[in-house]
Amino acid sequence: MPQNSLLSATLALGLLLASAATPASKQAVEDRNAHPANENHQNTGDTEENEGTISLSKQQRALIGLKTQLPRKQPLPQLISAPGEVVANRYSSSVISPIKTARVLQRHVVLGDHVREGQSLVTLFSDDLLNAQTRYINAHKEWALVKQLGKQSSGRNRYENALTAFRAARTQLTSFGLSRTDINKLDNATAPQSLGQLVLKAPFAGVIQSDDFIIGEQADPGQPLITLVDESEIWVEALLPPDALQSDNKKLTISVRIGNEILPGQLIQQSHSIDERTRTRMMRVAVDNSAHNLHPGQFANVDFRQSSKTLAYLLPEQALTRTADGDWALFYEVSPGKFQQEEVEVIADLPGERAVSGLRANQAVVTQGTFYLASEQAKSGFNTHGH
Repeated sequence: MPQNSLLSATLALGLLLASAATPASKQAVEDRNAHPANENHQNTGDTEENEGTISLSKQQRALIGLKTQLPRKQPLPQLISAPGEVVANRYSSSVISPIKTARVLQRHVVLGDHVREGQSLVTLFSDDLLNAQTRYINAHKEWALVKQLGKQSSGRNRYENALTAFRAARTQLTSFGLSRTDINKLDNATAPQSLGQLVLKAPFAGVIQSDDFIIGEQADPGQPLITLVDESEIWVEALLPPDALQSDNKKLTISVRIGNEILPGQLIQQSHSIDERTRTRMMRVAVDNSAHNLHPGQFANVDFRQSSKTLAYLLPEQALTRTADGDWALFYEVSPGKFQQEEVEVIADLPGERAVSGLRANQAVVTQGTFYLASEQAKSGFNTHGH
């Protein structure tokens, strides 16, 4: 948000909050005028009842986005957290390499590029491919001639030999990775300029994760030139103690925390053997990465949640605040538009949530806008400790 807009919004909120406090201040002055300090009068109890109460109009509540909810008890999940690492989805990864010895002529992509299926990646030159293409062209010419003459005119042996040689030459080109379209282009070519050249293409859409080669380099068969990864779904591998998660893992709720981001995950694999060095077993979690925010090599924390029979009040973490004494507290809506702070006990920390005890079951709790209420509470100087 621009600085001027932020300043305007802050001033507007301050004026609204000040307007809510003004009638009370005015009333206090009138009360002092009506009842001098040396005059005894009976306390009606209104001051004690309203002490520490913050009143906000409907407009003020909308401005700060205040929300409330009735607390309800839910099964307190058992939480197991484990360190993890983001790795590439090996089921949607591919190593691009030559089948025969070849020399790199041209690169068409660089590291980190997002490529589409069928896009050209690198152009190679291969003597073996050149020889195979030459044999195919000659075999095709011979087969075209004898096929036109027919088996009787050309002779049975010549006819069958030409057909066999043509099929063998075509199959060999296929083994180099040439498509049917590429091979058909040779049928009518007398002296193609691209003989011996092979363009390696992307088998699927993805990201270039590595491209460890230079122009003019000779690449051996099977040598990795490019690693292509589809990052739309990525893996996180977490290491857990051997005795963790002994119950039905299909009922697990998994969340992956990377920095301040929390993403849902799904358990897809788990190791059935224990690593001899770390004495842990690997749990592999799949995470949707359509936004391409996660990349292999990042560290993560993986939270595995299992339901239990223990019930507790679960609230979003933004519903809680700290008192001046450092204790946990929240705000109740004691009546429409009126809020009071009260201390609570946090019994468990969960990702994005807190389990608390001692709540009033039938009174709404502020779940959003707590920060503003806490600010007003601090300005009033009222301490909830001991209340």
